[in-house]
Amino acid sequence: MANDITKAPPAYLRELELLEDDAAATRYGVKIREEEIQRQQEDERRMRAIMKAHKTESWTTEGLEVLTSVGAGALSNVKIGNFPIGGIINMAVGTAAKWVSVFEPESSPMRVVARAGKTLLHAQVAITTRELLRGMP
Repeated sequence: MANDITKAPPAYLRELELLEDDAAATRYGVKIREEEIQRQQEDERRMRAIMKAHKTESWTTEGLEVLTSVGAGALSNVKIGNFPIGGIINMAVGTAAKWVSVFEPESSPMRVVARAGKTLLHAQVAITTRELLRGMP
């Protein structure tokens, strides 16, 4: 009986043990690979969502910049007596928007409004420059 306990297991049992270990390692490798594929797919979904949001933000900003340019031109003509209140509003609001834009806000709507608002400043600078040049002899 003592000899039975100390005897090495038969070769087929060692082979079976190795096969079980290989199968377990393969299952673990497959599990890890599936988890990695799921992570990659989730990253791709998030990236597509970010790109879509960025595209929407860009289109919205571009459209608002055009409308703001027209608005700045119209507003620059507003005067109280000979006082150019419209131009001052363009400069003040545009400067505030420029200031907000410099700090790159996290909020997408805030970025859109700031970028579009900068157009008021840029348009008023152009209008004022034109008026100064026309006023020169």
